[in-house]
Amino acid sequence: MRIAGTRDTLGGTRESERSVSLKQSHCANHPDRYGHAICMSCRKTLCQECATEWDGIFHCAACLAARRSSSSTRGKGLGFVLVAGACAALFFLGPRLLVWGCTLLQRSVGN
Repeated sequence: MRIAGTRDTLGGTRESERSVSLKQSHCANHPDRYGHAICMSCRKTLCQECATEWDGIFHCAACLAARRSSSSTRGKGLGFVLVAGACAALFFLGPRLLVWGCTLLQRSVGN
């Protein structure tokens, strides 16, 4: 027999379910629809159509656009500099290491 509003835990005890009911609030963009999620940036209630999940967190369209533009501009420059630096280091150090390794090999085989 199950009592409404409770659930069984692993130890066999009953615990009250703690869930947030969004049925009382309506979507900020569509007042005729019930709320499905809350934007974690601006705290607006959103319906299923307006809520977009990104990295496991719900956002509205305006906040999501702001997050996407800030993350894309921040990462491009640093990534380009790191890749260019690694290529330059391999270009200048690679031949020198090969010559050094071959010289050591010739000395060890020649003796």
